[in-house]
Amino acid sequence: LSCSSEGKNIRIRWPLVSVDILYPEKRLFPSIADTVELNAGVLVAHGQKGYSIGQFHEFFVSSQNQISAAFAMGRIEATFGRATPLAATLFESHRSKYHGDWSEIWTLRIFGARQQDLEAAVLNALLLYAHEYGEVLRPYPFDDNFDDWDESEDEPVLDEASHIVAPIVRDLEPLRFYFSGLAQADRMSACIYFYRVIEYYSFLTHENELSRLRHDRSINDQDFSKRVLEVVVKDEKGAVFKLIASLADEELLAKANALGLIQNATASHLADAIYSFRNSIVHGKFSYGFTLSSPSFFDSEATMPNWNGVLAELAKRAIERLGTRNPVI
Repeated sequence: LSCSSEGKNIRIRWPLVSVDILYPEKRLFPSIADTVELNAGVLVAHGQKGYSIGQFHEFFVSSQNQISAAFAMGRIEATFGRATPLAATLFESHRSKYHGDWSEIWTLRIFGARQQDLEAAVLNALLLYAHEYGEVLRPYPFDDNFDDWDESEDEPVLDEASHIVAPIVRDLEPLRFYFSGLAQADRMSACIYFYRVIEYYSFLTHENELSRLRHDRSINDQDFSKRVLEVVVKDEKGAVFKLIASLADEELLAKANALGLIQNATASHLADAIYSFRNSIVHGKFSYGFTLSSPSFFDSEATMPNWNGVLAELAKRAIERLGTRNPVI
C-alpha cells in the first residue's frame, strides 16, 4: 500500500490489485460508511462483513485452524490468510475487544471477480477450503455482536498452500444449499440441504426431452409451457433416482452399505433408501410406504440414520459434474 495527501483526504493506492481510493481525514478512524460515501461508485461495503473495490474483494471469516491457502479458479483467485493492511485501515473504527489484534483476524480475498460473480466466487472458495482442510469458514459482520471467537490458548496451525482448480461454478442455489448443509450443526437439517442440491440437478436429467420440445415447431407457446411442466412434474422421483445412479460409484455404495444405510450395494437400493429417508424427515405425517422419523430430544444423533456423509458426497459430485462453470480463459 502507498499513501499520499490529497487535499483534506488521503489517497490509498495498491497497484497489485488495482485499488485507488480516498480515505477521509475528518477524524482519527472514520467508519467504513464514511469512506464509502467519499468513494461513491468505487468502494462497496457488504454490510460489515467486507468490502469490494473493483474486482478486489475481502471478507472477514472465522478460522480455528488458521491455515492460509490460495486457490486459482480460472481467472479468479481466492486467498485465505491474515487481514490485509487495507482491511485494517477501512475497518479499524469497527474493531472492538471481541476481535483482538489485526494479526489474529482472518479474511478471504477474492481477485478477478465481477460483482455479478462475487457470491458464487465466495461460495466456491469456501467450499474448496472446506474440502481441502476440513473446516467450514463462516463470514461474519465485523461488529460488537460477534460471539463466535474461539479463545482457545492452542497455538494456531499455520500452512501455505496454493491450488490450481477448475473455474468457479456459477449456480448460486445449489452452492448456497451445499454450503448451508456443511455449516449446519444439526445433522438432519444438513441432510435436507444436501438433498436440495440433488433435486436441483435432477432437473437436468430431463434435458433431452426438453430439448426435443423446444425444437418442435408444431407446439405453440401455451402448449410448450404445459408440456414442460408435465415432463418435470410427472417423473420427479425418476429424475432423482437417475441422477443418484449416475453419481454413485462402487466406493460410495460400499460406504453406504457398511454404515447400514442400504442392505445391498446397488445404485437402485441407494436411490430408494435416500428417497424414503427424505420423505421420512420432510413430511410431518405418516404415508404409505414411508416411516415418519424425528430425532430424540435426549439423544438425537443416536436415533437418526447417519446419511449426512453420503448425501454430502452426492451433493458435492453433482455440483462438480453438472455445475455451470465460468469459461476457461
